[in-house]
Amino acid sequence: MFKKYQSRPVVRTAYEVKDCDLIVEALHEKSTSAINIGGEVVFFKHYEPVTTGDFIVYLSSDDVYHCRREVFLERNDSRPIDDD
Repeated sequence: MFKKYQSRPVVRTAYEVKDCDLIVEALHEKSTSAINIGGEVVFFKHYEPVTTGDFIVYLSSDDVYHCRREVFLERNDSRPIDDD
């Protein structure tokens, strides 16, 4: 029987894709592309086209992935948290 469980509140580290960003398909790994974020090339997984307004979510250096805007905003607050 299925039971309900409360999920933990989580703070996600993510980058919102801008119109000026260049996304390049990686040759070395399937379903992987690269984007330059703050001067650093970041490789991420994706299984559908990445468009402006979508998010690149960082969980760890081995787990960076694309999330469509609609899905991200459905699951997260749209306002970033200030680190200052």
